[in-house]
Amino acid sequence: MPIIRTAPPASAAPPAELLASAPRLRRIMRIDEVLQYIPESRSGWYEGIKTGIYPKPVKANPLGRNVGWLADEIFALQSAAVAARDADRAA
Repeated sequence: MPIIRTAPPASAAPPAELLASAPRLRRIMRIDEVLQYIPESRSGWYEGIKTGIYPKPVKANPLGRNVGWLADEIFALQSAAVAARDADRAA
């Protein structure tokens, strides 16, 4: 027998003031996903972190060893590279 999914009742939605005051969750990307957006080798990426070219990772879990990078920082890095390229073309 198929499972029929229904939408939650309208009263289940949190109030707008609660949503407005809630902190925005920031997505954490693991190294393999980061390297899909930034054309760099894994060792080159970690060397860039040491020299300050690339952002430092954050712990995905305070009690664990998993680290990742904030997606908005990676996309900002990518946008800065595009802006630098466009500035070189304009000059």
